[in-house]
Amino acid sequence: LCSLFVVGGGGGGAYDVNNLDDLVSNDVMEAELLKARQNAKDPDMADRAEQIQLKLQMLQTQVACGLLTQEVYVERIKKRIVLDKLAAKAANGGGDKAAALVFLRRAKIMEKELAE
Repeated sequence: LCSLFVVGGGGGGAYDVNNLDDLVSNDVMEAELLKARQNAKDPDMADRAEQIQLKLQMLQTQVACGLLTQEVYVERIKKRIVLDKLAAKAANGGGDKAAALVFLRRAKIMEKELAE
């Protein structure tokens, strides 16, 4: 059963604030889930909430099954922080300040998670 829950590490590439593959942090997923649930009257946000909830459950299952060690998890988060900061710069440079703020907020959440 546990082998069914192997999920990629969110390598990223294009800068899309809605790309669920880029959500690798438990704390970021919880924040995104809360935001999606607050806007659940929008069918797209309700779908996003379900998708994030599933991704969060998969992450938790990976940890419970021993498929994801703390070391690997921390490395994924460190990489994602760097990528999100680069995405924020690119978005800001492209005039998309709203996206830049989303990426910076996520990076800050992940930095706080690593500090705890």
